[in-house]
Amino acid sequence: MRNSSLKLSLCIDSPLISRESLNFSPPEWPPNRSTPVVIGHKGEIISRFNDHFWDLSIWAGKSMKINFGDGPQRKGCPPISTDNADTLRLFAGWMLWGPRGVRSPGTLSSKIKLLRPFFIISSRENIRVEALGRHPKLIDELCIQLKPKSLPETIRMLTALYEQRKQIGGYILGPEEIKRLTAIRKEDSRRQTPYIPPRIWKYQLNRLREVLEEYIEFKDKIEQCHEFCLDAYIKNYGSIDSAYSPSRNYDIAPFGDPPNTAEHTRLLEFHGSFHNTAARFGIDNLLCKYRKISESSIPIYALSQYMRMITEAGCAYIINLSLMRIEEAWRLKLNCLKTESDSTLGTIYMLEAPTTKTIDDNRAVWVTSSEVSVAIDAMASIAAMRKSAMPSFSNIQPRRSHHDFYLAPPVWAPWVSVGRISLQSEKRQAYTSYRRLVEENPRLFDAKELTITEEDLYFALRLNPDLDTKLFKVGSVWPLAWHQLRRTGTVNMQASGIVSEASLQYQLKHLSRAMTMYYGRGSAYVNLDEGTRTEYLKAMFEVQGKKIDKLFNDSFVSPYGAQRKAEILRPVNGITANKLSTAAKEGRVSWRETLLGGCTKRGPCEYGGIDNIIRCGGGDGKSPCADALYDRDKKQRVIKLSNVISERLRHATEGTPHYASLIAQRSAVQKVLNVIS
Repeated sequence: MRNSSLKLSLCIDSPLISRESLNFSPPEWPPNRSTPVVIGHKGEIISRFNDHFWDLSIWAGKSMKINFGDGPQRKGCPPISTDNADTLRLFAGWMLWGPRGVRSPGTLSSKIKLLRPFFIISSRENIRVEALGRHPKLIDELCIQLKPKSLPETIRMLTALYEQRKQIGGYILGPEEIKRLTAIRKEDSRRQTPYIPPRIWKYQLNRLREVLEEYIEFKDKIEQCHEFCLDAYIKNYGSIDSAYSPSRNYDIAPFGDPPNTAEHTRLLEFHGSFHNTAARFGIDNLLCKYRKISESSIPIYALSQYMRMITEAGCAYIINLSLMRIEEAWRLKLNCLKTESDSTLGTIYMLEAPTTKTIDDNRAVWVTSSEVSVAIDAMASIAAMRKSAMPSFSNIQPRRSHHDFYLAPPVWAPWVSVGRISLQSEKRQAYTSYRRLVEENPRLFDAKELTITEEDLYFALRLNPDLDTKLFKVGSVWPLAWHQLRRTGTVNMQASGIVSEASLQYQLKHLSRAMTMYYGRGSAYVNLDEGTRTEYLKAMFEVQGKKIDKLFNDSFVSPYGAQRKAEILRPVNGITANKLSTAAKEGRVSWRETLLGGCTKRGPCEYGGIDNIIRCGGGDGKSPCADALYDRDKKQRVIKLSNVISERLRHATEGTPHYASLIAQRSAVQKVLNVIS
């Protein structure tokens, strides 16, 4: 069935593509067999939709072809049947023209390579790829063939194809088959990135914000001081370029004592030690605050050190609130913060940057919180100062606009050692480790606040049973790392119960809600980068496994006694904590938190689910729900809920639905208290 109502267009970043190009948008879906895919400089058609190969070389700038397997094959290259090759072309076309089309030919090529094994094995067995899900042994065989590193991205693609199957016109595996593919995969033997304990995570996040807000408070003074220093160097050396010259005369540097020679006939200005200038602009205490520098002898390079610290602190704050990788945050541009309005969520804040880790996308998007603006404002201020100090002979493209500049640009300052500055290219200093940022600025964090307590270690081990206890031990300072922020963020987003609700609501309110809505809907409302989605799903199953492990404690009880609880947990009884995340993926046991404890019902609840306690506690006059487990540790919370319900009853009108609902809620709560007491 052909559909001409879909909005399809090429997103490949190439000067050969425009809205007028014959290959820009197919007139209908699926595309006609003769639809142009790749067109050359002179308008010649290089590849059509039904070709055995798509030659993407002219887009990629190097030799690059996609082989659909139904044409002549090299020796040792397994063929793909015509029917299956047509389906593979259909998926390739959707990735090319669909709503979330790829932006580079390399991305399309890598995606098709990941899918090819499914088509090869189906063709070998003389079945259509759509029927692969009915052959569990073939899926098991595929799991052995697929590389562990590429499996998460493969699963994400299979899920996306299934979610969009109606628009595309086909898919490979359904949810149950994808679960099987996930479950039988051997667990990665590498040690998991540590989860930062809630207290330490919250401290470093709040501290970063304090430092950034402090910079904003002093921003005008810092910018004025920087401009004064730059003008002083230009005046004494004659030009900004001369100030950068490796052969420059260091005796005429403006901050220091004037030379004792009469050879300098030109008018020069000397301002004495830099600490006097810093004091005049009111930033002397600030420059000494985070490093061990004497206020009476502040060197001018302390200004650049402070600016560098703010840039890196800004990156850390952004990663905390976006789940970006450090290399992605380091590539953010001045215009990276985007907003969209949604009738349900309000204003959605997003960060746009290139990503190459999982996919190659120059405009990947991360949902974030509005709070990142303080980091972006601080980093943008420093970037503007770096740009103002840029020498004219650096080969930065003159056409580059201000907004296309990096938030963390190259370090340009004539008072910094010339050998440390890349004058002839846009090469920037590599980002340092988070740990080094802490070490170079020893007063950035209070070491006592980062020192691991018994409670910190308890929380860390709950999420990482294989944690290196020689490095992470009580009394040691927690060794912060960039990827720990990403890992901790994904776990916190799952509302694991480890981090306080108040902390998450304040620190991650936009991030958590928007992300949860995105994944909960199973749709692509926001174009999140693929790596974030993979991390999120991985953390989701892992956290669910930890929650299931906790159910074996005596704190959880069934309203029908120990025998019913044992029956609920029988499918996972005896399984180690490390394997419970696999059980959650396979659906052998389900768990969702409620006000009373939790729900173990598989699938949706027809009585209102986790938001309605009446059915859970049996407040409707019937017996309590057989799938409910009550948490004794929540007794005080349930008592508080009972008091709130009683207070509302005093103000409710008898005979109204609202009054009846409150009566039912009170009855449910009382039954629950009877059980857990």
